[in-house]
Amino acid sequence: MKIRDFEWDDGNVVHLELGHGVTPEEAEEVFAVQPLFRKTKKGHYVAMGPTKDGRYLMIVFELKANGLVRVITGWDMTRAEISYWRKQKGQRVSGEEISMKTGKKKRKPSDAEYYDTHGVLGEIVEDAAVLSLEESLREDILSGKRRRNLRNITIKIDPLYLVSIKKVATMKGIPYQTLVRQWFAEKIKKELKIA
Repeated sequence: MKIRDFEWDDGNVVHLELGHGVTPEEAEEVFAVQPLFRKTKKGHYVAMGPTKDGRYLMIVFELKANGLVRVITGWDMTRAEISYWRKQKGQRVSGEEISMKTGKKKRKPSDAEYYDTHGVLGEIVEDAAVLSLEESLREDILSGKRRRNLRNITIKIDPLYLVSIKKVATMKGIPYQTLVRQWFAEKIKKELKIA
């Protein structure tokens, strides 16, 4: 089946970005670079593989009508997941693997919580899921045309704070605006009690 587009809203964007540090753009890149698609026992699909920058991600999604993908969750692949991906892609595999985290919740977990705690390798039921992106969508993802535009805001800040922020950013080797966005994301996660 051809994947025609992605469905993004505040729910799955916030879960991905604040819960796992994965942007929608990175999730889409997994589908465009070297994806391996599999189906899970729960009837969802998994796309696994690298982004354009080489970050290995596991993206769990549902496939809706007309080739629309709705991402449920995603995370950085564990060594075991990377090993599985490499084996399936016919690449060399290192001998060291790590176990995936497990956990139980008293209430029935959402699909995102389920995969976040159980992982996905034990859920795969098919050797292959025959999916691919429409070529125009793939080109848009790889060229960066689907990147979200950040919104500029204006805030008043004590000049001493700004100098301090810039110093911390320099020590971390990142632009100070990026550092401020990271701090916002951390505080939002804490306030919303997102793990």
